Amino acid sequence: MARNDPQMNLRVPMELKEKIEKAALDNGRTITAEAVYRLEESFKGQCFSDLDQIPLEEFLVHIAKKFNNSGFHLTIEEINKNNN
Repeated sequence: MARNDPQMNLRVPMELKEKIEKAALDNGRTITAEAVYRLEESFKGQCFSDLDQIPLEEFLVHIAKKFNNSGFHLTIEEINKNNN
């Protein structure tokens, strides 16, 4: 980020500010760089209205990450059965 990038004043709850500060420290970024990174990442996701445009494999990987080994398993056969 360059010094001539526009600035934006933003009020956030103290808890969120502390989370950003900790994440910045953990990730070796400045607080500004951490906040910008997280904002940019939030715009990379697809919105629900675009689900038909997402490849099934990519969608399933995303869902699997969300479950994060919670014990939920779905076999290829079960997926294919539900798609017919």
